[in-house]
Amino acid sequence: MAAQRAPISLSRSALRLSGIWRTIIRMARLPGGFPRRPDPQVMFAVHYEDGRTVYIRVDRETARHGTMIVMDVARERQAAGEIPGGTIVSVKQVR
Repeated sequence: MAAQRAPISLSRSALRLSGIWRTIIRMARLPGGFPRRPDPQVMFAVHYEDGRTVYIRVDRETARHGTMIVMDVARERQAAGEIPGGTIVSVKQVR
């Protein structure tokens, strides 16, 4: 016969002191759980001539100027060694 453990019970005051109670209340109120802030950056897929794809993130202001500017940013990052070398064919926003 296996020994049964007594359930652990914490009072609300103990939960309040630990800060867990506030988190539980927030999660119960929000339909998706924890709140998420919008991402300050935009993700782009950089497509290479040989079929490879690399993803980069740029700030929203840069993304507003269009894909040609983002392609220039991708080339700059390529020159800096942040993304692999090769011929970049196109960039496309993915979200």
